[in-house]
Amino acid sequence: FKPPEYVWLKKASPLEQVAGQAYFTRKAVDNGLKEIPDASVLKVDYDAFCASPVAVYKALSEKLCAMGYELPEYVGKDQFVATNASRLTPSERAVINSYLAKLQE
Repeated sequence: FKPPEYVWLKKASPLEQVAGQAYFTRKAVDNGLKEIPDASVLKVDYDAFCASPVAVYKALSEKLCAMGYELPEYVGKDQFVATNASRLTPSERAVINSYLAKLQE
């Protein structure tokens, strides 16, 4: 998924690109979700998904069932290791946070 701002973001520094891609992608997704009825939206927390993909699959199945679709039985893993640890240095994080603050203004 490339945000509409991709053309000018690709000319930015790598850290500004990361911040911009995250910010504008999230903004585009949030705007798109406003167009969908709440009953059709399923928001999933990453850690909750990793801890219990079965529960998330069940919630997804219930949403789709209400819309007339049926999913097969879940056959995946019981859980996943959450790998959301940051690999950024403190200075890289500061640059990204500074750029995010500018974008949010």
